[in-house]
Amino acid sequence: MPTKNPVHPGRIVKHDYLEPLGLSATEGAKVLGVTRQTLTKIVNANTKIVNAQSAISPEMAIRLTKAFGSTPETWLRMQLACDLAAARKNESKIKVRRQIRPARIARIAGQMPATARLISVHRLCFGARRQAQHLQDSVPLPQNQLGKIEQDSQ
Repeated sequence: MPTKNPVHPGRIVKHDYLEPLGLSATEGAKVLGVTRQTLTKIVNANTKIVNAQSAISPEMAIRLTKAFGSTPETWLRMQLACDLAAARKNESKIKVRRQIRPARIARIAGQMPATARLISVHRLCFGARRQAQHLQDSVPLPQNQLGKIEQDSQ
């Protein structure tokens, strides 16, 4: 389950790497091969007003990996978690109506009886995987197939 307030990767850079190593922003920027302003924007990004420029880019993730360890994917996942948490805070303001593909529904509706149409539309709207799992759970297998499954599992 995602955390509601994930830690910004810039804060981790500051508290787990720069401060313990005794590096200032200028010295840390030299290590990473970026300007002091770039590093400062990232390190101070966890304030209430977050600049769009304060995010960890893929290139910066590689620089952080080379300088301090971990993987670029880890740095980018931390950034993504922060971005998603910020977007979820405003989720109620995002008004979008769910859409289904009308051409596909029309094609299916013309080829099937009414009950099959309802099942197909349900699969389109709510996912074929969930529907297939429900059908698989509710339909018992013939006895000869049960024996095959038991043999395969041994």
